[in-house]
Amino acid sequence: MTDDDRKRRAAERVRELRESFGMEQPEFARFIGLPKDGQSSISKWEAGKSAPGSKAAALLARKGGKDAMYYQGLEPVVSVPAASVRMAPIVGAVQAGAWREAIEFPPEERDEYPIPANMPNFDLQGFIVRGTSMDQVFPDGTVVLVAGTISNGIQPRSGDYVLVQRVDKDGMHEASLKQYVVDVDGSKWLWPRSNDPRFQAPLLVEENDDAVITGRVMKAELDFPLMRRGGR
Repeated sequence: MTDDDRKRRAAERVRELRESFGMEQPEFARFIGLPKDGQSSISKWEAGKSAPGSKAAALLARKGGKDAMYYQGLEPVVSVPAASVRMAPIVGAVQAGAWREAIEFPPEERDEYPIPANMPNFDLQGFIVRGTSMDQVFPDGTVVLVAGTISNGIQPRSGDYVLVQRVDKDGMHEASLKQYVVDVDGSKWLWPRSNDPRFQAPLLVEENDDAVITGRVMKAELDFPLMRRGGR
């Protein structure tokens, strides 16, 4: 789900709640407890220009009787017996379409992400996306679940979003998320998908390239409610 999809979903849910009370936007803003300029916020939410933040979503939830995440355009986390839930460790941060030094979180500070029951039984690791370098697909704060290509015996397919790693000229390990695209002539490309002009040039994958695809993105979720420590 893209950020635009999330905003559209939030817009429908906010509008539905307001109309269920038969109120116009100014009255509804006062009703749920927004400040004086609250009507402006509701207008932007219902137009899909933005989505409620955590505090506003909590106010909507009090009146709508649903989980706050519902009004942010997300799906609430459903409680299931702990024994039946597989968890993936959130092992580090990655800056989507831009190369940056790989950041790994210390083992004792790693959060965990529940793996959907319908997902293949792959060995998965989670990463938190930072920055705008692939914001068309993975906005800042997105959690991605990645299946390692070697550990799971899988290969990327054209159109997949992949984790790419390389060692730079100074011996530093770098990581990036990109979209893997195979042209009709067989040329293989790694594309950032960004609205930022700094991060729009694709990388041609060649035989002796030092950039190696090490994982395939299996799932992405924006603003999953992790406990964030320090600068994460």
